[in-house]
Formats: sequence, C-alpha cells, structure tokens
Amino acid sequence: MTEITAPTLVVAGGPTSHLPQHELARMTTRIPAARLVTVAAGHAVPTTRPAEFAAAVRSFLVGLPGGPER
Repeated sequence: MTEITAPTLVVAGGPTSHLPQHELARMTTRIPAARLVTVAAGHAVPTTRPAEFAAAVRSFLVGLPGGPER
C-alpha cells in the first residue's frame, strides 16, 4: 500500500462539481496531514474562483514549516 506522507491540500468545488464531495472528504481523512477546503466553483476552481483558490493555497502554505510568512 502506498501512503501519502506530505502535507496535502484537497480543494473541493462544492455541490456543482462532478466529483463526489463525500469522496473528497473521505480521502482527506485518510491522509494524515491533509486539509479539505471547499470553494463553491464546480470542477474548475482555479479558473472559476482564482482569488479564493489562491487564498486557500496561501493559507495552507503559510501553515507549513518553512512556508511563506503571512
């Protein structure tokens, strides 16, 4: 079995995404250092809601050891 050990950000697109949101939530619980963020944008979060996507990524990276400062 392969395991993800790196801190992981899972970005979900909310109820209009074609990906089952409950599966993304389930996947997040199986990765030890994972965080789930939902941006109501459907499947193309980075292009549909770029500012919210960037904020989620930045918040995640700031929380990592050696990550950028606030």
